[in-house]
Amino acid sequence: MKQQQVNKLYSKLTPQEQSALLFEAAIRKDENEVDLILDYVEMRTYSIPHLNYQQRMTGLINLSGCYGIAYWKTLCQLSVLIALSLDDKSFDETARLFIKKISSMDVALEAVCKELKIDVSSIKQFSECNDYHPNFDVDIKNQFIDQYTEIFSKTAYLN
Repeated sequence: MKQQQVNKLYSKLTPQEQSALLFEAAIRKDENEVDLILDYVEMRTYSIPHLNYQQRMTGLINLSGCYGIAYWKTLCQLSVLIALSLDDKSFDETARLFIKKISSMDVALEAVCKELKIDVSSIKQFSECNDYHPNFDVDIKNQFIDQYTEIFSKTAYLN
């Protein structure tokens, strides 16, 4: 088939097929084919919410997911450790480390939510971390607070 005939076929493809071909051409670094495919992609004009609104909504959803994953992962690690019930010094130190992480997550989340002007409970509810939450307020480590504040801020697009 001649190149012109192949090019005309691009207009007959679905947007999903066009995007698959474009993706493969981009991976091959075939700029000519990328440009040809783009010429046949149907363009539309959409009315959408403000970009800043969309970015903040996406950031809040991402923040909820990031907090939820970190929270449940750490709580699961602590639960497994407790289930093993080792009677030695390393058990106690490791348990305290997980407790510090969970406490630090809460302090970091509160700081980020304050900056975002959003209620912490909204993030916890969306991430399903509001039903069960042990109170470990007494054991917080600044290193983890800084670490989680940075992670949560980047996730919520604050930085």
